[in-house]
Amino acid sequence: MKFSPIFIFLFLLVLTPFIFAQPPAQVNLNIDTGIGIEFTKIEVFENNQVHFFNVHAFNRSDGVRLTNATTQCFLHLFDNKGFHVVNQVEMEFDTLGLDWDLNITGGNFTRNGEYSTLVTCNATTIGGFASFGFEVTQDGLANVVFPQQFSVIALGIILIMFGLLNPRYNLMKS
Repeated sequence: MKFSPIFIFLFLLVLTPFIFAQPPAQVNLNIDTGIGIEFTKIEVFENNQVHFFNVHAFNRSDGVRLTNATTQCFLHLFDNKGFHVVNQVEMEFDTLGLDWDLNITGGNFTRNGEYSTLVTCNATTIGGFASFGFEVTQDGLANVVFPQQFSVIALGIILIMFGLLNPRYNLMKS
């Protein structure tokens, strides 16, 4: 069976959406020392609404939770342009003794888009940080985008089907 260049082109066109670049692996050499920071994983916030940030800090070497007696935690908030919205504000340790909290007013989330937060915690001999991003939308719901790969795949399948059916059934000539 002879393959024409158009079939090879269509085959390659259909395969192109499956090619994805993989980011480089992140390597942490000292993962057993320092302060580990965990936070609530909320990915989408509503525009102009108050948000309550909280983080838990623990010693990575033994897993013991850290308190405000030995540790201070600070929060940085960056807007969708990369500018500081909140610059190194100290987070308060809550009254139950569980985590550090900070209430950010809705005026800091005025533009829709990607925002980023950096939390740093320091004790006398160790330190640590965590950075996470989130999206601010008008209604607080995630934007679902139709993947373009499906369009290319559907077009490729239609073209291949048309190419396979055309010589057998002679659909172009009446």
